[in-house]
Amino acid sequence: MYRSSFPVKNWYDIGIKMKQGGTRYFIGVDGGGTGCRAAIADPQGQVVARAEAGPANATTDADQAIANVRIAVRRAALAVGLDETALYNIGAHVGLAGVLDDAIAGRIAAGLEMGPVTVTDDRVTSIA
Repeated sequence: MYRSSFPVKNWYDIGIKMKQGGTRYFIGVDGGGTGCRAAIADPQGQVVARAEAGPANATTDADQAIANVRIAVRRAALAVGLDETALYNIGAHVGLAGVLDDAIAGRIAAGLEMGPVTVTDDRVTSIA
């Protein structure tokens, strides 16, 4: 599992970095060979926005996975009224099929251009 340079101890820590209008949000992404889904939740765990985009398998096509995760996250952010600059301060967990090692996870994390992000395979996020 790859973690960004930000220390992450629990889900609250992941979301604490993102504030807009006094509200903290958390982002989770589940991606695979047929598509990816992004959800934004408030601190109580209530999902306030969802969005989807195309395939996001990190081994099959890492560039496509990065692009589709970014699309899904931006769509969800717009749905809840967050501007694109807020994504640079966001905390997220991104679980994608094909994340087989830290090198792949690091490449995905760097390409997402988001704040503190944890990238893992999709076993963690597929149960959500």
